[in-house]
Amino acid sequence: MLLANSPLKKLYFSKKKYFYHYLNAYVNIGNNFCNIKPKHYFFDIPYTRWPLYLCVSIAVFAFYFLLSFKKFAFAMPLALVGLLGIVYFVYCWFSDMVIDSTILGRYNRKVRQSISYGFMLFLVSEIFTFSGFFWGYFDRLFDPSVLTGGTALPYGLEPLFKNMKPVYGTVTLILSGYLANWAVYWTHMGVWTYRTICTDLAIVTGYLFLGIQFMEYSNLLFTISDSVYGSCFYFLTGFHGLHVIIGLTFLMVQANRMYFCHPNKVRLQGYRLSLIYWHFVDYIWIFLFISVYVINWSSSYYHMWNI
Repeated sequence: MLLANSPLKKLYFSKKKYFYHYLNAYVNIGNNFCNIKPKHYFFDIPYTRWPLYLCVSIAVFAFYFLLSFKKFAFAMPLALVGLLGIVYFVYCWFSDMVIDSTILGRYNRKVRQSISYGFMLFLVSEIFTFSGFFWGYFDRLFDPSVLTGGTALPYGLEPLFKNMKPVYGTVTLILSGYLANWAVYWTHMGVWTYRTICTDLAIVTGYLFLGIQFMEYSNLLFTISDSVYGSCFYFLTGFHGLHVIIGLTFLMVQANRMYFCHPNKVRLQGYRLSLIYWHFVDYIWIFLFISVYVINWSSSYYHMWNI
């Protein structure tokens, strides 16, 4: 009776074709059924339709989201359809990956190593993307135009000593990364209660950072079209906020897997990668905070006193 309603049996019947495909393509079954040997030591990626669907959804979302700026009819609803498609197909793809790693045990040492290298290359591409935005910002910061009054700081932006929200956001985001580090430490120690508490607190402080940034946006007196600095400011902080949302999603997925006891003391690559991404978000914000708020206020203060 216990086996009749077991989660493994439900998973088997819901993914029966997937299991049969794995057995036929990747396992040699000889005369003795117990002598099962994998065909490939290295991971041979099976056919999956989710990456193709995900690319189409990203293209649809980007295309109609850009058209929405020009007030095209039905552009924003179609962009939302593309966004929902992105969320759904990512969920389906990650579900198959969980089955591959946790249920079928196909992620050996070589596979995990290649996934880590691929993730690092992804972070390198993210660094170059942020570098382009910072390049445009520093170009106007150290060589201000006459059209902006000879200063990189436009009127309406509060100086740092009057606006403490970025300071609170910085402390909150650093605290979130610190709690995530403790969650990994307690996972290695096998203390599941503290691990869960630290993970949940890291997620809560991440959402608190987004709330602080939203309050800052609500009180600003300039828009993205007000000078080059306004464009760079909203691009940098908004693009970083998007990465914070992605990082929180990453952490919530790993927290959900922890509740089902998927990771253990040895194999917790998913949580490690989410922690690396979360620290990447921390470092980007620290550099952004110093360059956008501290240095920019100092340069504007210098220009004001030298007029």
